[in-house]
Amino acid sequence: MGYMDVVEALHPRAVIMENVPDMGLSDDFRVLRTIEAKLEGLGYAVEYQIVEAWRYGVPQHRRRLILLARRDGGGFAWPKQTGRVSLMEAIGDLPELVVEPREAIGARVMSYDKRPVGKFQKIMRTSVGSELHDHWTRRVRLDDYQVFLSMTPETLYSDIPADQRRYTADTFTDKYKRLDPEGLSRTITAHIAKDGYWYIHPTQPRTLTVREAARVQTFPDSFRFAGTRSDAFRQIGNAVPPRLAQAAAITVRPVEDSEASSLESRRWADIREAIDGWATAIPRSDGRRSHLAGVGVRPLRHLVVVLLGAQGHGRAATNLYQLADGPLDKKRYAALVGAAKGRARDRLQSQLEQLVDRGNLNDIQAVSDGANLTSSQAKLYGVLRGEDGLLAGAAALRVATRLHGMDPSTAANTHTDGKARLARLVGAGEGAMRRMTAVRLIGSTICLKDPLCGECPLSKFCPTFTNAPQHRS
Repeated sequence: MGYMDVVEALHPRAVIMENVPDMGLSDDFRVLRTIEAKLEGLGYAVEYQIVEAWRYGVPQHRRRLILLARRDGGGFAWPKQTGRVSLMEAIGDLPELVVEPREAIGARVMSYDKRPVGKFQKIMRTSVGSELHDHWTRRVRLDDYQVFLSMTPETLYSDIPADQRRYTADTFTDKYKRLDPEGLSRTITAHIAKDGYWYIHPTQPRTLTVREAARVQTFPDSFRFAGTRSDAFRQIGNAVPPRLAQAAAITVRPVEDSEASSLESRRWADIREAIDGWATAIPRSDGRRSHLAGVGVRPLRHLVVVLLGAQGHGRAATNLYQLADGPLDKKRYAALVGAAKGRARDRLQSQLEQLVDRGNLNDIQAVSDGANLTSSQAKLYGVLRGEDGLLAGAAALRVATRLHGMDPSTAANTHTDGKARLARLVGAGEGAMRRMTAVRLIGSTICLKDPLCGECPLSKFCPTFTNAPQHRS
């Protein structure tokens, strides 16, 4: 039974899902968009985003994709961010260990030898006595011991003298990593159960102990792990950090004033409806319609849109779209080339020539090969013809970023976070690619660097518009 089967069977008040960001990036968030559509069909409001765990007190670089859903009318207000905790702020009160090559390091049970300093350490030691459990790690080889002694957090594997390396430096560029005491740990993963070389202690010539790794994941010292030391490392690496899980759980906890927050929970569904309404209302005679998927546009029109690129708007482009309303035979090819000007003419002439009288322009790969399309052009043509995908260009990302209340000029991680934001607008199902191309069109013609907010069909949903001085009450 899969996760969604459980949700359908139990119909819980709230749902939380966590995964790596690649779950979304690997398929343009198709799976996630489909899950969102299924949850909405079950009566849930849905929110998902990529979260930096360190913002909620997890002392490591850890980006996770979090999906939240609820059916109680509540919204999705994440708790206030707690701020950054450095590695030594997390583990600095744990006893230093005697480290000798090939000798056991640490023990299953020992005593604390320092008092906790700072809020994080005090929280980790809540409800424990004087005994510290699982502060032990694997033995260190003699050659590794010597290498560890010489390393700093900036040391690359290629910086290690060649006669001390056991691996090829150009293949294993980050095989060893000494952690920065004042920085964040690298992401704790199940790989730590294998050799721990990515997690060399910031001040001692050894790898992190089970308890130190647990601290980095924000497991309190009272939490015990089952099985062997390797089993414990694996459990820690595969876990959701409790502090991140707590933040997600707080976001979907029951609320008293559900009427007010329910407006926010419906927001993205309402935005998608507004995009659909705007797109389907564009008349067939309007050149903008040629930029949309799923509205009965002929393949040649879509191909001309792709080839015109930034020149694809205005009266001249509309005339070309009207000429492209049919099969690509010699007569229509000559008419298109004759009506185009400048670079547009050159592109149409050279890239359409091999497709004349070829018949089926719905074969995306054949059209891409015949017209010598770039990868981005081929993707655009595929989406226009109904293939699922996200067009994460500057125009579409600008719309998505502003609707999320952010400034496109300063928003970071556009490839990852930008796609996640865009996916909320596109959704899944029959109208998804129409919405995708409509968002792209809005970004190209209305939501410009200097936006024409008065013309935008999404202005009432957009914080950029509602927070502008002239629109504040």
